[in-house]
Amino acid sequence: MIKKNLFANFVGQGWRILLQMVFIPVYIKYLGMEAYGLIGFYIMLQAWFVILDMGISTTTSREMALSKSGAHSSHSIRDLLRTIEIIGYGISLVIVLSIINASDWIVNDWLKFETLPLEEVKDVFIFIGAIIALHNIEGIYRGSLIGLQRQVALNLINIISGTLRGLGAALIIIYISPTIYAFFLWQLFMSLIHVFLLAVFTYINLERIERLARFSFKAFLNVWRFAGGVFLISIISMMNLQIDKVVVSKYVSLSEFGAYTLAVTMAWLVLVFVKPVKQAFYPKLVEYHTKSDSYNFNISFHKASQIITLLVSVVSIMMIFFSENFLILWLQDPQLVNDIKYVMIILIVGNLCNAFGHMPMQALLAFGSPAYVVIVGSITSLITVILIIYLVPIYGILGAASVWTTVSFCSLVIAPYFIFKKALIGQIYEWYVQDLIVPFFVVFITIGGAKFISNYFFLMNIYTESLFVIILTILSISLGAFFSSRLRNHLITNVRALNKRIKSFKLYGKN
Repeated sequence: MIKKNLFANFVGQGWRILLQMVFIPVYIKYLGMEAYGLIGFYIMLQAWFVILDMGISTTTSREMALSKSGAHSSHSIRDLLRTIEIIGYGISLVIVLSIINASDWIVNDWLKFETLPLEEVKDVFIFIGAIIALHNIEGIYRGSLIGLQRQVALNLINIISGTLRGLGAALIIIYISPTIYAFFLWQLFMSLIHVFLLAVFTYINLERIERLARFSFKAFLNVWRFAGGVFLISIISMMNLQIDKVVVSKYVSLSEFGAYTLAVTMAWLVLVFVKPVKQAFYPKLVEYHTKSDSYNFNISFHKASQIITLLVSVVSIMMIFFSENFLILWLQDPQLVNDIKYVMIILIVGNLCNAFGHMPMQALLAFGSPAYVVIVGSITSLITVILIIYLVPIYGILGAASVWTTVSFCSLVIAPYFIFKKALIGQIYEWYVQDLIVPFFVVFITIGGAKFISNYFFLMNIYTESLFVIILTILSISLGAFFSSRLRNHLITNVRALNKRIKSFKLYGKN
C-alpha cells in the first residue's frame, strides 16, 4: 500500500509542477507582473487562512488511519466526520466574511499597485474569500482520503481538477477576457467542483451505516486536544513560512512582490517531494504506534527520512548549479531571471533545511504529541518575526530570503535534540548521519563534481545540458540510494529485477 500511495503522490506532485511550468509564463504574459503579484498575494492569504483549519484536516487524517486499525466503528467514524464537517463549514463562513470585510483596507492601505483597476481588485477579493473558504473545506476530505490510504483516488482528483483549473484559466485570459477578474472567477468555479469530487470519494470509501451521521459532541471532545496541538503547530508553521511574504507585500510594489512570489514558487520545487512521502508514510506510522510496533515504526521513519533527503538534495543542488539557463528559456525574460536568481538560491537552501526536519515532526504527530513541536516552533517563529520586520524594510526581498534560510538552518541543528527525547529515543545519531549527512554529501559530490568537469571540459548548449542534467539526476539518485542504509537493498532488488526482465526479453526475442 505504501509503494502504491507513494507512487501516486509523486505522480500528483509531478503533474502539479508541470502545470506550473506551463501556465505561470502564460499568466505573466497576458495578465502582467502586477496581476501575478496579486495572485501571489492570494496564495499567501490562502496559506495564512489554513490556520483556521484548526488542525481539522490533520486530525481527520489521523482518526481515519486509526479507524483502519479498528480504533473506530463505522458509526463513530462517520459521526466524527459529520462533526468535523459542521465545524469546518462554520469556519469557512467566517473566512469568507473576514476577507470581504477586510478587502477595502487591504486594497487601499496595504497593497501597492499602479495599473490594475481599483474596483476590479476590490471585486476580486469576494472570489478570493470564497476560494480560500472552499480550500479549507477541501482539507477535511483530503485528510480523510490520506488517512484511509486512498491516495491514488486523491491524486487522480487533484490531477483532473488541477489540469482543468490551469488550462481553463489560460484559455479564458487568452481568448475571452485577459483580466484578473476572469481568472479568479474560473478558480472559484473549479474550487466548487474540487470540493464536490473529494466529498463524494470520501463517502464512497467509508462503510455504510443504517442511519444518518450526526453531530457528536463526544466525538469532538475525544479529538480536541490533538486538534488543538495541531492548530498551534499550524499557527507556528504559517508564521515561519508566510511572515516574510506579509512584510514584503507591505514594503514593496505589487510587481516586485510578484517577482518574490516567482522566486518562492521556484524554490518550492525543493519541497514537492516531501508531501508525497509524508502522506504515504504517516498513516502507517500511526498504525505502528497504535500497535506498539516500535521495530517497524523505526524502519518506516528512517526509510521515509532517507527518501526525502535523497530527493530534495538532488533537486536543490541541481537547481543551484543548472537553473539559470532553464529559467531564461522558461520565462523568456533575462532581466526577470536576474532579479530573482539570487533570492531563489537563498530560498532553496532554506527549503532544503526545512525539508530535512519534516519526518521527526510527523513521528511526533503519530505519537499524538504535538506539544514539543509547538514549543520549538514558537521559538523559531518569534525569531523569524523579529528579524523579518527589521530587515525587510532595509534589504527588501533579499533580506526576507536570508532570514528564512538562517532560521531554517538553526532549527535543523537545534530542534531535533528536543524531538528525539520524546519520540524515537536513541535514533538521533542514525537520523543525522545515515538519514541526512551521508545521502546529502553523496549527491553533492556527484553533482558538484559533474558541474566542475562540465565547466572546464565541455561546451554545452541548452539541449546537451538538458540531456546532461537527466543523466546526472539518475546517477546521483542511484548513488545516493546505494549509500543510504535503508534504501540500498531496495535499489539492488530493483536492479536485479530489471536485469531479469532484460534477460527474459532477450531470450524471448531469440525464440
